[in-house]
Amino acid sequence: MESRQSQTPRPTPLQERLDDLAELIGRVGLIMALLLFLTLAMMESFRVMRGYAHFNVQHFLDYFLLCVAIIVVAVPEGLPLAVTIALAYSQNKMHDDNNQVRRLRACETMGNATQICSDKTGTLTQNVMSVVQGYIGMTYFTVAHPGDVPEPILLSPSLSAVLHDRLVEGIAVNSSSEKVVMSDETKEGLATEPY
Repeated sequence: MESRQSQTPRPTPLQERLDDLAELIGRVGLIMALLLFLTLAMMESFRVMRGYAHFNVQHFLDYFLLCVAIIVVAVPEGLPLAVTIALAYSQNKMHDDNNQVRRLRACETMGNATQICSDKTGTLTQNVMSVVQGYIGMTYFTVAHPGDVPEPILLSPSLSAVLHDRLVEGIAVNSSSEKVVMSDETKEGLATEPY
């Protein structure tokens, strides 16, 4: 059985896209360096053939070193560091908003969140997260101040029976109220038995 720390962390979607971009930039840099070397070598060869210059290996070596420098410069080495710094900055900003972030990759993917499903423990009971606007069926509602109870929402008569039943079921399941039903016999038995 492997521990969690020994697993290799998966790259984030942004890191995957940046790796693809870095690979593309590296390939373009390699192609451009090869084209430049061929062009400079052909120009030097024509100069030698026409008698404008003498053959000198040093010129070809200089062209080769120039092309190697272009290839080295074309590979973006600072890209992963820039991504890590940006994600760490996002993590700090989320921490300032009282959001705990365990993994840096979560900072990137949280920007894509359009819906947050939450239970009542922690977020709602401590009033850290509250509803400010929403839709029920085709009825839109807003809450002026987070934590306020909105005006009662009248469901649209055009609301389908299936949606109405699901909504009622969801409210019933997510309610924290309890009701204990006891028969008259149970009440009498509890009242007469000594403790």
